[in-house]
Amino acid sequence: MQRFIGRCVSEGVAPYRWRLVEDFGYESKAGKILIVPTGFLTDFASVPRLLWPIVPLNDAVYGKAAVLHDYAVRNRKRIGYSLMDCHRLFREVLLFSGVGRVKTTLMYASVVAFNWLRP
Repeated sequence: MQRFIGRCVSEGVAPYRWRLVEDFGYESKAGKILIVPTGFLTDFASVPRLLWPIVPLNDAVYGKAAVLHDYAVRNRKRIGYSLMDCHRLFREVLLFSGVGRVKTTLMYASVVAFNWLRP
C-alpha cells in the first residue's frame, strides 16, 4: 500500500540547501519502507537554473519525491538499492503525488540521464 509516513518538513540552512526537521518516509507499492531521518540535508532537486520556471527547486508537488530520491541515492548501498531502483522510486513517488505522466516522464528521464555518473 503506497503511503507517505509523516510530513516532509524542512528549513532552509544555506542557499539551495534545506534540512528535514522531522522524519519523513514512504511505503512503496512493493511494501518497502524508506525513512529519511531528521537532519537530512537536501537540495530537493539539482534542477538547472534555466528550468526553474518549469520545475522550481522545492515545489511541494514533487519535493517529497526529490527528498526520497536524494536520500536513496546517497544511501543506496546501505539500504540495498541500485541507482536505477532510486530513479524508479522517484518516478513512483511523483506519480503517487499527482504529478502528470508527461512531467513525470520528463523528470524521470532527466534523473536517469544526469545521475548515471554517480559512483
